[in-house]
Amino acid sequence: MAAVPGSMIVNQPAHLAEGDGDCPALVPGSLRAYNMKYCPYAQRTLLALAYKNVKFDIVNINLKRKPAWFLSRTMLEKVPVLERADGSIISESMVTMDYLDEVYPQPPLLPQDPWKKAEEKVWVEIFGLSVSKIYKLYNTSLDEATKDKIFEEVTQGLDVFDKELAKRGTKFFGGSQPGLLDLAIWPWFERMPLLPLVFHRTALTAKQANLMKWVSAMEEVPAVKALLIPAEEHAKFMTSFMAGAPEYDLAFKPKM
Repeated sequence: MAAVPGSMIVNQPAHLAEGDGDCPALVPGSLRAYNMKYCPYAQRTLLALAYKNVKFDIVNINLKRKPAWFLSRTMLEKVPVLERADGSIISESMVTMDYLDEVYPQPPLLPQDPWKKAEEKVWVEIFGLSVSKIYKLYNTSLDEATKDKIFEEVTQGLDVFDKELAKRGTKFFGGSQPGLLDLAIWPWFERMPLLPLVFHRTALTAKQANLMKWVSAMEEVPAVKALLIPAEEHAKFMTSFMAGAPEYDLAFKPKM
């Protein structure tokens, strides 16, 4: 389904798997985004597309049973992937965000100064080091003390960003409007409310007042609203993923 610029409505279709038929035809005048609804990295690309009001359509991929036609398009075999009308593709979340910022310069995601531009990308990498610790929790055999230690380390990592935001003295990391760092880290903050639902712990606390204000501000950004997934749905997917049977199409399941 296409997201029409200006509408800020992003329709997420069912995930396609091997055996579900051919790849959907490209939509004229639209960028194709190969995606997985619950993937935070793929969400980065969708956020950039929506934020810049680019016309795009989504093809969601079942990452457990990837279609052959998807595997033939990318050697990396993962999402996100962007495809142009000529069939050429690029992948990796930060690569796609860089591309979109160059081709669709308004609103800008990065400052013009090359040094400051590089600094923002370094901050994205620093954030990745912090939140990557969360993935250790996918190991269901961890004891409670180990889980506590992981959450302590993640909270310490978030403290760094709380202090950085205070140092900048701005509403967003990008200034008065969201920038690359804001959009690149947001998917993990969107998922923060699932942590107490699944792991009965939290990493983002009221002590991180600057980040809490930032979260509230980000929740009002139209592109963020357009792609927001409720915490309960994130939690259900995470639970299914950890059980080894990810439910990609929770939104299509009949409600009991």
